[in-house]
Amino acid sequence: MTRQRLPIGFERPLPGGSVHGRKGNRWIVVRLHSGTAEQAISTARLEAQVALDIIAAKLGEFVELDAPETDNLAWWATADGARLRATHLSLLEAPKFHASLRIGRADGSLVPEAPTVWHPVLRFYRLAYLTDDPIERFRYLYLAIENAVSTVSPKGPAEGEPAWLQRVLASLNPPPNWTAVIGRPVPPGTDAIRLVVDIVYTQTRLPSFHAKSGQTLLLPADRDAMAKAAETGLIAHRLVHVLAPHAGYEIRGSGYFQSGFRLLADRSLVNATIQFSADTRPFNPADEEFTLSEHPPVVLTPVPIEYSGFLCLLRAAVEKPNATIARVGIVTPEYPLSATCYETELRPDGLSALELVMGVRMTQPGT
Repeated sequence: MTRQRLPIGFERPLPGGSVHGRKGNRWIVVRLHSGTAEQAISTARLEAQVALDIIAAKLGEFVELDAPETDNLAWWATADGARLRATHLSLLEAPKFHASLRIGRADGSLVPEAPTVWHPVLRFYRLAYLTDDPIERFRYLYLAIENAVSTVSPKGPAEGEPAWLQRVLASLNPPPNWTAVIGRPVPPGTDAIRLVVDIVYTQTRLPSFHAKSGQTLLLPADRDAMAKAAETGLIAHRLVHVLAPHAGYEIRGSGYFQSGFRLLADRSLVNATIQFSADTRPFNPADEEFTLSEHPPVVLTPVPIEYSGFLCLLRAAVEKPNATIARVGIVTPEYPLSATCYETELRPDGLSALELVMGVRMTQPGT
């Protein structure tokens, strides 16, 4: 789906398929003649972005996809008929909690706190977490690293940037735990600092800051590019923290462990159901009911929750569905938790099965 209605209809042939859009609609449909559902979804993301690029160039109309990574529909043919999979993933920002500790004297007075010192790194760090785009976030985090490293030791006049980064990181005393920074074991015989610089600078900084034709680049809104930037962004986040005591700034904060996220999710979802209905209204976050009474929902009991890091998934399926689908979501006994509203009716004619994949992912700095 797109955030804005399409200003023009289009149909473009693809190798082994086609991409379609209807004027005034919010759907972009990609058809492939072969392949898996996962391949179809990946191709659909790519080709939808290409179609919107062309619309912008032709008409000056700038249309944005609406959460293609978290909400999509996929259907494919089987021997028994077509199967439809509806995916909906809610992003949950980690609740913030704060605590402070003051040191007291025997006479009851408090030891004055040291004043907080501002550093340019803090600007880049803050802006990194004001964007949801992983490529833009990585760019800000890299600028924070660059500023911190230059504070520790300026770049020499004839020194290449990779050599400069390696020199400064090697000078940190005490040396950081590079396995923790990278997030995985360093292969035997590998220079950990050289590996960090290769991942952060060569593999990610260069293709995300430059876009020269014929060179590798991280294309905005490309799924693989965003995944690469998000993965390296975790390493960049850790480097910003590692450099703090050496560059003279301070970054604190709080967060949840994976076990804490699981505890919260278990309590919220223990009796949750997956529901869908024919209610075509747009999503309204103030709604207290999942659907209107004239559109009674189909209620499904999900299989046990699947956990992977800060992501939990609930799944349910209906064989030979006979009810119209216009919205799907997670509903607890007390309130609706989340929903995707398609604003149109998806009729089950010819479907052999309907799969519903609903999930919640917790987001917080460094994850």
